[in-house]
Amino acid sequence: MYTDEWKLWCYNSSKNIINKLCLNFKLKCPEIFISDNDEQRAFFTKVNKNYSIIVIYKNAWGSTDCLLHEFAHYLHFKQNPKLYYKRDEHGKSYYTYLKQTISYWYKHPMNYDWQWEYEKLINIAKKDKFVDRNFKKVIKLGI
Repeated sequence: MYTDEWKLWCYNSSKNIINKLCLNFKLKCPEIFISDNDEQRAFFTKVNKNYSIIVIYKNAWGSTDCLLHEFAHYLHFKQNPKLYYKRDEHGKSYYTYLKQTISYWYKHPMNYDWQWEYEKLINIAKKDKFVDRNFKKVIKLGI
């Protein structure tokens, strides 16, 4: 199922999305690493202030929304490092950058698939009326 060709396609697709986002937000692109593991979906990490990586695990290969979520962490880190280091990882501060990212990519946050997001973010999006107040998450992730 996960061939080398698929992995290469996912890398190139992810790189293309990140390049477009970085061009829009005027940022240097982080590195993209496609992992063969399936421990989680993805994560962002900063090695130092000039070098960051977005890792995409096998079970998220090809997921644009997952990549947008991780890019929002990168955007948060680059545009507001003081708040980023407070480590409210998926709180109101991070939500601001997620909203910017998905608004650019999908033109409006209502077009984003909130099903994959953390409950905390879904609840903030409900207050902004980007998610219907009766929305029920049916996908349960171990994240």
